[in-house]
Formats: sequence, structure tokens, C-alpha cells
Amino acid sequence: MSFTKASPMPAARSSAPCACRRPTPILVPFVQRIRDAKPDVAFLWIPSIQATALMKAVKDLELREAGIHITSAQDLLPDEQMPAIGDSALDLITAGTYSIAGKRPANEPFSPPGSAPMAKSVIPDFLSVDAWDGMVAIFDLIKATNGKFTADERWSSSRTGRTPTARAGLS
Repeated sequence: MSFTKASPMPAARSSAPCACRRPTPILVPFVQRIRDAKPDVAFLWIPSIQATALMKAVKDLELREAGIHITSAQDLLPDEQMPAIGDSALDLITAGTYSIAGKRPANEPFSPPGSAPMAKSVIPDFLSVDAWDGMVAIFDLIKATNGKFTADERWSSSRTGRTPTARAGLS
């Protein structure tokens, strides 16, 4: 695509093609401010798609060597990015609803290689597993009530723990 085709205004036209892609965020200035502040602990959150970039900045600026402990939600260490993040993930303190490393009966359907319902080439992440749990809860509610329930009954059913999961419940 070029601006020539996209813009009717002569001043905005360009004969060069427009390469449009999502830029990788520049995180070093933010991580440098954390290092300069010298906190004991830093809670880092970023959309999981940018986790590798953030962990690279943490490693490059040596936050951990400076004595700054890193903690986060599970977004910082998505299972599918762990090969790229590498040893930078060691000793981080994170919390979440699912990890491929969790050895629990409820996680077995998502354990590679090739266990149902996941294919061999897929690394399940917390978003897909949370969606699975949500669909199981909806299915169980519809089945238990023959599809006739109120909003209050819906929330009540999720609090009773009728859906077996070792990952999370609703509160």
C-alpha cells in the first residue's frame, strides 16, 4: 500500500510504499528509571505480547544484579515466549491462573505433547486455558439448569465450585 493510493490530498502523497507494522516498544528508559530509583521490589506489568522486550531491557540494564527483585502477573512470563526470554525468567516472582509448568490434574488436558484438546504444535497459555475454563463453566450451568437461569443463579453456581478446576474460581 502506498500513500498515493490512500490519500486524496497531494501534500500527503508519497510514491514510497508504506510499511506498516506494530513497533516494538522502547522500554529501556522506563527500566532505567526503575534502576535509578533503586527499589527493593519492582512490579512489572506489560501486555504479554511484549514480555520478551521487557525482559531483555531488565537483563540489559542488570536490574537483578542491582538487587532489585522483580514481581509480576503471569503476563510477564507467557509460556510461549519462555524460549526467547531464557534464563532471565529464573527467580522471578509471578502469580497467575495457569502455567504449563503446573503439574495438576486440571492441567493435564493442556499438557504437551499432543494431549487432547491441544495439538502438538500449540503451547497453551493462560488466555486459552482461562477461555476453556469459562466455556466449561457456561456449559455446566446450561446443562444443570436446562438453559433457564437468572444472573444471580449464574454467579451463585460459579461460587459453589461445581466446575472442577484447580486453576481458579469466580468470586
